[in-house]
Amino acid sequence: MRRLVLLALVLVALTGLAVHAQTHTFTVSWTQDTAGGQPDGYAITVDGSRAVVTATCTGTGTLTCTAPLTMTLNVAHTVTVSAFNVFGEATSSPFSAAPPGRPAAVVIR
Repeated sequence: MRRLVLLALVLVALTGLAVHAQTHTFTVSWTQDTAGGQPDGYAITVDGSRAVVTATCTGTGTLTCTAPLTMTLNVAHTVTVSAFNVFGEATSSPFSAAPPGRPAAVVIR
């Protein structure tokens, strides 16, 4: 059994088998109340990794904003959006982006 496992590991190493995560680009959207001050920019944090993004915002008073976001599929992610200016930063509540749960109690009659 140990030889079989070792042989499988050697074959994987020799063939250079690589696993690539499948990704998809989504559009994230949110509203921004500018009564407290106009943001200088936005950042999106996915699973603790933060990136400043170029957002497109429209409207007056309350803006509707969008930005592209590329994430891997078939895994759960936690996403937040932050608005910032020279006076500080405000961050949204975390949003869970996750695949659906498994179907249960499947019956064919």
